[in-house]
Amino acid sequence: AAAGGYTKILRILLNCPGGVDHRDNSNSTPLIWAAANGHEDALNLLLKSGAGLNSADSEGKTAIIWAAKAGHTGMIEILFAKGADPHIRDNHERTPLIWAAGRGHTEVVNFLLKNGADPLSSDKDGLNSLSWAAAGGHFKVVERLLANRMAIDSLDKDDRTPLSFAAEGGHECMMITLLEHGADPSCHDSSGRTPLSWAVASNSAGVRVLNALSKVSLETLNMQDKTGRTALSWAAGVGNIEAVKILLQKGVNWSLADNNGRTPLSWAVGSGNLAVMKLLLNCGANLDCEDDSGRTLLSYAAEGGEEEIFKIRLLDHGVDLDSRDNNLRTPLSWASGGGYTTVAETLLKRGAEIDSSDNTGRTPLSYALEGGFDKIVTLL
Repeated sequence: AAAGGYTKILRILLNCPGGVDHRDNSNSTPLIWAAANGHEDALNLLLKSGAGLNSADSEGKTAIIWAAKAGHTGMIEILFAKGADPHIRDNHERTPLIWAAGRGHTEVVNFLLKNGADPLSSDKDGLNSLSWAAAGGHFKVVERLLANRMAIDSLDKDDRTPLSFAAEGGHECMMITLLEHGADPSCHDSSGRTPLSWAVASNSAGVRVLNALSKVSLETLNMQDKTGRTALSWAAGVGNIEAVKILLQKGVNWSLADNNGRTPLSWAVGSGNLAVMKLLLNCGANLDCEDDSGRTLLSYAAEGGEEEIFKIRLLDHGVDLDSRDNNLRTPLSWASGGGYTTVAETLLKRGAEIDSSDNTGRTPLSYALEGGFDKIVTLL
């Protein structure tokens, strides 16, 4: 009844056994349900009946937290006037302000800040209201928080900043705003990733913000994260052509391999990004490179069924058709196992070994049979 705002029914039920603070399976009270769903009359009725203001559910969320999360400013005003704690935290140590900021509820944020909510408080992961708002792309909330003189480069427990979260989310206007307010584009988190690394991987940042984020030292542009990947590697892997162009113009090292021995070119080929591949080859990238698992560019192109890359670049440049990785699988084996008929046909026409077996004794034919790829079975 409280969740639906049915006050007439609620009046009747309040006279029945169970009490005003009866809890359901999630430990939620009627007051919590009324606040979460924005039912003011039901909320007032429950409060007059003595409902516990700061009663929490199994997640530690109280009525004021649920109201903030849902963006019900009126509910919060009533609860606050009755003495609800605006600083209360749930099981993740998130306050009403953090929830409101993360959901983009500007009006709620304004009310809470005006009534003493602490903008510097952070949850158990170290994220404060600014980081949550930036991650969600909530422009107006971020502007309000910055007007409150929040630290622009506040760090969470993984050393990530609001700019880092905005970059991961691909929120271009947010990134520009944070940079204009002095956010540091050269900072890196505990995994070794910079805002630029996160931005290029999201593949949604435009030229303007990419240029702004790349105004750092060449050393920072070439920084490898804990997996060994650079911003160029991430950009190449998602086909972010504009980012690749900007990074190459900045003079980054296009040959840096990650912890698995994969270069930006390898990632571009594996993802089927022909335009990026061409840019990297024009810089002198090596077509015959192989990673630590012994896989070549041809192997990755075959696994992904990249017909155009096969025809335009790899096969016409004399790469080894029967190169074997550490498991002795050939490009034909990968193409057959993936069901890529055209690629398998092209390899066979070029003279690829048809009966090569890997270290488990499986051949291209056995992989095609396992996958139910009848056309390839017929070819083989």
